[in-house]
Amino acid sequence: MGAARMDVAGARTMLRSLALRINEDGARRKKGGPWGFADTLITDSQPTPSVDGWYPDPRPFVSPYPEQMAWVFSEVVSSTRKLPDYGLWKEELFGRMGNTGNAFVESEPSCSAEQLALAVLLEALLFVEKLGSPDGVEVLSVTVDNQIADDEWVDTKIQKLDWSSVQTAWAQMGIDV
Repeated sequence: MGAARMDVAGARTMLRSLALRINEDGARRKKGGPWGFADTLITDSQPTPSVDGWYPDPRPFVSPYPEQMAWVFSEVVSSTRKLPDYGLWKEELFGRMGNTGNAFVESEPSCSAEQLALAVLLEALLFVEKLGSPDGVEVLSVTVDNQIADDEWVDTKIQKLDWSSVQTAWAQMGIDV
């Protein structure tokens, strides 16, 4: 008997509960590190590119709070890994979370661990919402150098990702952070 599948509504509920937990208790820590999630590396400094590897370097998410972000990513894994076709889109999900984290740290360099966790988690929840929509989520079936579909437009985003916009987005979903 295989593992029970989860639906988007169940994953959404788990991610919303995680947001409430972070808001109330803060982001927990995952010891060890550096951590990798589906070709995304969470670290506290820009990694040195490898020279002779046949496999591309993971995309870096450079965080002032790598232990807390690793915990958030682990919780997102737990919330999404039983969704259909997880293996087809997990690189896109975690890549987008890393892109969001990097953009948030760039615009909010003095952010708290909880603010960064909620910004990254918001991206995960929006991704899961798109999974449940009729259009689904765009993913690249073949990639080069850890490219994801989000990379094609991440540099053209007009909207600044700051704490106020993260708070507004959560509030629109009925969660005050």
